[in-house]
Amino acid sequence: MLSFKSLLERIETRRKVQINTDGAFKIVYDYEKNPDKIVKMFPQHLKVSVKKEYQGALKYPDLFAKVYKVNFDKNYIIQQKLDTKKAKDELSEFGDHYDMLRSEVLDYFENVVRDPKETKEVIDEFNKVNPELGKKVKKWLEFTKKVTELNIDKLIDYNPGNMGYDDKGNLRLLDI
Repeated sequence: MLSFKSLLERIETRRKVQINTDGAFKIVYDYEKNPDKIVKMFPQHLKVSVKKEYQGALKYPDLFAKVYKVNFDKNYIIQQKLDTKKAKDELSEFGDHYDMLRSEVLDYFENVVRDPKETKEVIDEFNKVNPELGKKVKKWLEFTKKVTELNIDKLIDYNPGNMGYDDKGNLRLLDI
């Protein structure tokens, strides 16, 4: 059986330097053949995670980044690359308004979307400050509502590093 490192050498990556630095369970690399894709490598003991991520992307294509290829034997997924910087920047912008960290903004949004009246109040509040910011907040609250409804058992790792924008401007989750 190939080691994790040997497998990495065989998968075509543009850089041998990981592009995620805060993930605990997998390593993410740019895909050499296409700059719009990434390779997510999982350690052997996390075979079940490869399956969960693949099934989540198939079952909820409007929430997760597109999966182009999966190899269950070698524990990797080739997936759509998302603009995570843009998502983090927007969360920071919202956080500046509330004097919160990005992760605190997500927690706050998760609570807000449980009440339609409060959701509207938050959107209205941001619209008064800046209508463009209000549109962004509305998009994030709609996305958060979908994730919250799906995430009954808290299986999704809903944090600022696990989401981004696709090439069409849609918010997506990178993984579970």
